[in-house]
Amino acid sequence: MSTSLSTTEFNLFRKYIAEQCGINIEEDKAYLIESRFSKLLADSGLSSFEELYNRITQHADRRMAEKIIDAITTNETLWFRDKTPWEILETILLPQYIEELRGGKRTKVRIWSAACSTGQEPYSLAM
Repeated sequence: MSTSLSTTEFNLFRKYIAEQCGINIEEDKAYLIESRFSKLLADSGLSSFEELYNRITQHADRRMAEKIIDAITTNETLWFRDKTPWEILETILLPQYIEELRGGKRTKVRIWSAACSTGQEPYSLAM
């Protein structure tokens, strides 16, 4: 079975994913949704992305909704994963926190590393 994702379907899934888990899919990433959700279509016996969207929204299929979120999230943990957050931490946040600590505006710095799998991200923070 080969089906393609329409612009309308892409925008519906983008909105759904942003609302459900706060992940913003960029406009040029339709291929990402199409490739990651194609297996869900085949496995569930659905024939279109529209049917898949209707199943999770109109029929409130929580199991399928969880599969959608699992398919779109990045399931990896690495040391110093994603360069940009580390650069922001080093060049903007840490200097600001140090200044606040020295100025008495803050007594400690707390950083939350959510959904870190085996822990490389929080250990990277500690280093």
